Amino acid sequence: MPSALVFAKPDGKVSEAIHIVEYAAARPNSDEVLVEWLAAPISPVDLMVVVGKYPEKPKHSVNGEAIAGFDGVARVLTCGDQVESLKPGDLVVPNALGLGTWRTSAVLDAKDLLRIPTVTDVVMAALLKGAILPAYFLIEDMRTLRPGDWIIQNAATGVISQLVVQFAHLRGVKVISVVRDRQDVHLPALQNADIVLREPELPATDVLHGKRIVLGLDSVRKLYLEPWHIRQLRSAQWRGPCVMSLDEIQVSPQEDPGPDTRKFL
Repeated sequence: MPSALVFAKPDGKVSEAIHIVEYAAARPNSDEVLVEWLAAPISPVDLMVVVGKYPEKPKHSVNGEAIAGFDGVARVLTCGDQVESLKPGDLVVPNALGLGTWRTSAVLDAKDLLRIPTVTDVVMAALLKGAILPAYFLIEDMRTLRPGDWIIQNAATGVISQLVVQFAHLRGVKVISVVRDRQDVHLPALQNADIVLREPELPATDVLHGKRIVLGLDSVRKLYLEPWHIRQLRSAQWRGPCVMSLDEIQVSPQEDPGPDTRKFL
């Protein structure tokens, strides 16, 4: 019998809000497919949904209780007779928000699923839309990056930030990762970054001197950059929040203080 993690109403204590329920299996209608979920991550978005702080709400429920989970990867088991875009055995990821991925199986509209190539690492496939693709496009679309360029980013312990480091290195680009000044930050996990700094170290450090920093990625709306760190800020051609694109510069402590360099789109 299928089972799911559900919550009745938003609650600040996620562990107390969610619980497992079983429900009767269903057959897909003509434009639907039956899938089995192979892997589903627990992301900050998922937790925000459960506590009621995310604008998009779950679209599926069991006995009036919302099914949690926005990301994941599933295998198609059966298809309705009018479904042409998918077939049994295909791997799919959500093509819509709020599908309720924290369950063993689901009947979903075929249009709400996106077929992906067959892979053996289902954990990576489950992270494809929520982490891997955002990190990839941050590197590919924000600025034209060249070997020897530098990126500075905060929220460095996050999955996206760690993937940014890997994609940047494939391009010969180096990364300065900034972490919060907390005891629970596991710095060895960030060893792939070229430079790792704690937030209080950033304003006073001279490690930025002489580096061609061309892109800054701010996930917490605070990069702790002093005015002399940057000569000019140029907005990236992107509409997502908390990204700033730094003009191609050589950072020098002799730079005259300028206007506030923080820019959020």
